[in-house]
Amino acid sequence: MSNAIYKDRLGNIISGDATPSGFLEFAYNTVPGRLALNILIRPAFSNLVRAFLKSPVSALMIDGFIKKSNISLKDCVPCRYPSFNDFFIRELKPGKRPVERDHRLLASPCDGKVTVASIDDDLVLNIKGVKYTVSSLLRNDELAEEFKGGWAIVLRLTADDYHHYCYPDDGHKTDNCFIPGVLHTVSPTATERIRVFRENQREYTTLDSLHFGRIVQMEIGAMCVGRIVNLHGARAVKRGTEKGRFEFGGSTIVLLLKKECFTPDEDLIANSAEGIETVVKLGERIGFNEEYQGGHSKR
Repeated sequence: MSNAIYKDRLGNIISGDATPSGFLEFAYNTVPGRLALNILIRPAFSNLVRAFLKSPVSALMIDGFIKKSNISLKDCVPCRYPSFNDFFIRELKPGKRPVERDHRLLASPCDGKVTVASIDDDLVLNIKGVKYTVSSLLRNDELAEEFKGGWAIVLRLTADDYHHYCYPDDGHKTDNCFIPGVLHTVSPTATERIRVFRENQREYTTLDSLHFGRIVQMEIGAMCVGRIVNLHGARAVKRGTEKGRFEFGGSTIVLLLKKECFTPDEDLIANSAEGIETVVKLGERIGFNEEYQGGHSKR
């Protein structure tokens, strides 16, 4: 396991990562590993892995994976999982992810390890020393321009997280925009070598939210499968309603918000400035709108 350092919302230090790192060190930091990676990151390989992980024989992997990744199932619905994929997309007991209902506060769309970054002309997104522009992330210069001066929130999911995600606020969403690509892992080891978000398959929607203006919510898949399953096309949505899920593979969600509509919570800003991710759960507050005025946010 890698030795990542996180903080919880109380400021306590948490060490460790549920992402095994031995293979990743080999794959990204050696010549043979990078040659093998050219095969592993292709969608065709991911399709073969996906078929296996949905088969009954894959259930034999579950116990070992739980132990190796130090996963607790105490919040999960008791179940005998018919396949490894069914285990990975496991459901939680009712009430285990309460969603923030104060509309002045933005709800986290998922479990994850969070960093935040202000969006400016030069450094838009910086994860483990790798820089991204909003334009290259979206492949849409016009939409990217709307978020200059705003905030990017990166939520990195690991194996111990709940891999379903929700809408962070009420509003109306557009159709999903799919961007094809090869599938790289989203672990810290990989981000030291590869511009992950330019290479990964990803899908995003814009949400014209009731309380935070326009939001981009993007899901990013990763090696070996990282399949993104979004449930809805264009429609009105409610905060806390399930938007979709990730099937097996590392995964990340990115939110883009406008400065005049949103400010991240102070602990997220301070921890990100120190290069430390903050552990959050689906539904927790992650920021607020200072301009909230009785249900109408400044746009």
